Amino acid sequence: MPSTIGHSIAGYVIYRAASEDASRLEWRRLFLYCICSNLPDLDFIPGFLLGAPNKFHHGVSHSLGFAFGFGFYMSLILLFVKDQSILRSFIIFFGLYFSHVLLDLLSYDSSPPYGVPVLWPITDNYYISPISVFSDIERDRASEAFIRSLFSLHNFLAILIETVILLPLVIMVSFFKKGKVRIERKVFQNKRTHL
Repeated sequence: MPSTIGHSIAGYVIYRAASEDASRLEWRRLFLYCICSNLPDLDFIPGFLLGAPNKFHHGVSHSLGFAFGFGFYMSLILLFVKDQSILRSFIIFFGLYFSHVLLDLLSYDSSPPYGVPVLWPITDNYYISPISVFSDIERDRASEAFIRSLFSLHNFLAILIETVILLPLVIMVSFFKKGKVRIERKVFQNKRTHL
């Protein structure tokens, strides 16, 4: 599974793709998107409290069903709180949540059950890509050593590799958004000159 950094990069890519003003960085929204792209890993918390952090990890929280539910829930909240488009909000928040599931699906998994139950609630089967795009993040199975085990050379290299793999997506979405802004400015200027 990719690290929090890898999942946050995916959140950043979705933030850039969804932002209406590509020239402005909204830190609060970016922070929210990065948090949402890491939400499936909250399944570590109940296991951590029981002394076995991996006990519930890669369970149903890593599924299409949860991504759908999260997208629907967030779109309803934003509809009532900010009067935002329910479809647009659903697509963004479903995408943020499901990006996590997708990256985990494309990762090497060193502990059973291998993969993620991506199609839950349709089926409880676990799936994993036959080609591992991302490395795993090694972590101790005991709560007292869990945090300390995250800081290893293996994990540093895994984060470096996932950053290199995901960086082209950041560049592509930034390039696309800047090009779109330039085109919109030219169209706006042409309209003003013809008035």
